[in-house]
Amino acid sequence: MVRDPTAEPGEGEPGSPYVLRALVLADAGEVLTVQRAAFVAEAQHYDDPWLPALTQTLAELEQEIRTSSGIVAVTRGRVVGVVRMRTFVDTLYVNRLAVAPDCQGQGIGGALLRAAEQSTTASRAGLSTGPRSGANLRFYQRRGYILDTESPRRAETDYLRLTKVLRLGCA
Repeated sequence: MVRDPTAEPGEGEPGSPYVLRALVLADAGEVLTVQRAAFVAEAQHYDDPWLPALTQTLAELEQEIRTSSGIVAVTRGRVVGVVRMRTFVDTLYVNRLAVAPDCQGQGIGGALLRAAEQSTTASRAGLSTGPRSGANLRFYQRRGYILDTESPRRAETDYLRLTKVLRLGCA
């Protein structure tokens, strides 16, 4: 599927190659497939086939869906992207943003991240990515995320934590 690179994709917009909607329990099987396909490259970067995104079971994912929220991107009845999140105190925690490999580069990941950020009243967002995940790090930095230098790292392989101010609070 090819999309106009000058067009801003969005839910329900004419010509948009996908729609965004809330993640529901019935999506679990397709979400697990997208997640595993998307995280294979990450596992190759780390020479680690045991990344949690690859070893998560369907039952574990279903439990996560029951206790958090998420958004999926759907095209022609197929789930092609997903982001899961939960809000704690005043922070939106973004978890496992994934886009099917054959659909990457079409703006789906950015649209999912924007939708997650717009879905909350939290004043900031936080997420993590691997230190060798240069493309992921650049993706998040282009969208306003900065490295959280306050988060301790025990080893060079620990995840990098990134944060973004979503809205300023009133004094």
